[in-house]
Amino acid sequence: RISLGLGYLKMGNTQQAKLNLEKAKRFAPNLTQVHTAFAHYYDTVAEPALAIKSYEKALSLDSQDADTLNNYGVFLCRHAKYTAAEQQMLKAIAIPSYILVAQSYENLALCQLQARQFTKAQIYLEKAIDHSPNRASSLLQMMRLQYAKSDYKLAQTYLGRYEKSTRRFSANA
Repeated sequence: RISLGLGYLKMGNTQQAKLNLEKAKRFAPNLTQVHTAFAHYYDTVAEPALAIKSYEKALSLDSQDADTLNNYGVFLCRHAKYTAAEQQMLKAIAIPSYILVAQSYENLALCQLQARQFTKAQIYLEKAIDHSPNRASSLLQMMRLQYAKSDYKLAQTYLGRYEKSTRRFSANA
């Protein structure tokens, strides 16, 4: 029911999305993923207070759910709560079994770019690349950051790595 609800949400059918999420909640009211899915639903329908409530409920059920921590961090960043966002994503990264570490570091970097904290953004991009050396999106963001800092030689290095990992040559890059 969660997958079905999120599928409907992705298609823009919010009524069917909520209906299926409500059914999932009835079947498993203490399942963290149900409340995380509701948070995504509420974020999509522009109800940030309800999204926060859902994230907090999910984390009250399992404070070590790395996916929820990361998603909550991304949500907080989109709402310009940069310090709280960073805390949530770092909590996710600190969980030993979490496998999407590179993605979370990249999320942190993008959040820091939004907050205009360029030094922190570079540190987090470096960590993302350390964890996944061929992660194209991290390489591209690092190239853009170095270009913006006028370090054209380093930007060229990251461009080469990006093109090697994607085997694409794009005007954007």
